[in-house]
Amino acid sequence: MKLFLDKGEQVKIEGRIDSTVFNCTLSGTRLNEDHSRHYQELRPFWIEGLRLQDAMAGKSRAEQEALYERFRQVMARRRACEMDYIDANPDNPLAGYCLTKIPIDSVLTYHERLADAARNSIFRPLLEPLLAKAGKYRLIRLAEAKIVAGSPAPDFTLKTADDKNFTLSSLRGKYVVLDFWGSWCGWCIKGIPEMKRYYDRYKSKLEIVGVDCNDTPERWLAAVEEHRLPWINVYNPKDVPAAEDISVEYAVSGYPTKVIIGPDGVIIGKYAGEGPDFYEALHKTIQ
Repeated sequence: MKLFLDKGEQVKIEGRIDSTVFNCTLSGTRLNEDHSRHYQELRPFWIEGLRLQDAMAGKSRAEQEALYERFRQVMARRRACEMDYIDANPDNPLAGYCLTKIPIDSVLTYHERLADAARNSIFRPLLEPLLAKAGKYRLIRLAEAKIVAGSPAPDFTLKTADDKNFTLSSLRGKYVVLDFWGSWCGWCIKGIPEMKRYYDRYKSKLEIVGVDCNDTPERWLAAVEEHRLPWINVYNPKDVPAAEDISVEYAVSGYPTKVIIGPDGVIIGKYAGEGPDFYEALHKTIQ
């Protein structure tokens, strides 16, 4: 359980370990007292969630999956409790904190329901990055309808590893794979050898464009050199507004994500994760 302190405030904590979940009450400030009461509403969900997690030990895969589904349902009810609190207490600063505990696709909707007292409380430093993340998420969901087979691939211009401008449309006439990746992404790195094999096999007809995301320029360049990436490599700056982010425009929500584009600039397919479906599709497309 968390407690919240501003300069000069004092809070009293009384509690005990009960059912593996700390059972306590807070007093001394209104915010902590409100939080203490709300915690008691949430506590049954935590207890049930821990019980289900403990029950998974030693069970078969099928039994674990069934228990995990029940766990997900319990956590969904917990999140619903947080949203109910926001609706019932829109002017309470604690409602701002509850906003950080709900699904990302609900954040903007529930933030609009908050009064200024909750929006501008001591939790504002937590809310600002959360709202940016939620805004980016919403744009990605909107972009998904455009990044489908048969749609034109959005054009873009980014800097290459040798600091030159690269424009996607300059590759018209060849098959293109956009590989959204990052030096921090284990699955992206794991897939590099297979990507190299397919590039060597089809490079007379195919160009790969590695679009590095969520990296610093230094880490990106070091990774390009370390892994000796032979294709075009461009950097997608991580500090640009979401509306200007190429990964958002291509509805990238996980890494790696690969997009196959035809010689006419039309999307053939989009593939999330590192799996055989992408390579099978690429082979069938180009052979």
